[in-house]
Amino acid sequence: MKDKSIEIPESIYLIKDVSGTDKIFLALINGFENGCDMNNREIGEILDLKTSVCVTNAISKLVKRGYISVRGDYRKRRLFLTDKVDSRNLPPIITAAV
Repeated sequence: MKDKSIEIPESIYLIKDVSGTDKIFLALINGFENGCDMNNREIGEILDLKTSVCVTNAISKLVKRGYISVRGDYRKRRLFLTDKVDSRNLPPIITAAV
């Protein structure tokens, strides 16, 4: 099995008002060129969140705080970082194994 990793850019690592799990979630979204199209079950497995409701709550919190935007509906949703945290051109500060 090949190891997978997520790079956590400094702009995400230094956010003070979210948990470590939320930072990994933001870094996961950051890794997608055209928005994160994973469903709640897939996200929950990576983040070790027990239910899709936990993922929905995490998404709602990050939207409310202005870190991500959601495009589409629940069947074809994509998650994007907002300009508040978009860090595609910044070097990573941490690499976390997933």
